[in-house]
Amino acid sequence: MNHGITAKHTDGRPVGRGAGDFIEKYVFPNGELPHLAMISTEISDAGLEIVDVESLRLHYARTLDHWSERLEDNLEAAAKLVPEQA
Repeated sequence: MNHGITAKHTDGRPVGRGAGDFIEKYVFPNGELPHLAMISTEISDAGLEIVDVESLRLHYARTLDHWSERLEDNLEAAAKLVPEQA
């Protein structure tokens, strides 16, 4: 199984509206968001077969809501895990 977040455009252009800067700093520092076509090529070249592809985009907003609710419910305990920022 290969699970990942992919780029929208095949040409590797940056994510718009400053989102790329946020992703680079907070989500995937030094990461890469390849397009599905690039991933498919690499998988095929490695001699593997793709049997199914599913987009989880439709579920992601709900997942973030759950994460946010759980963080809010446990904010005091979470704050003890990280130093305070100035």
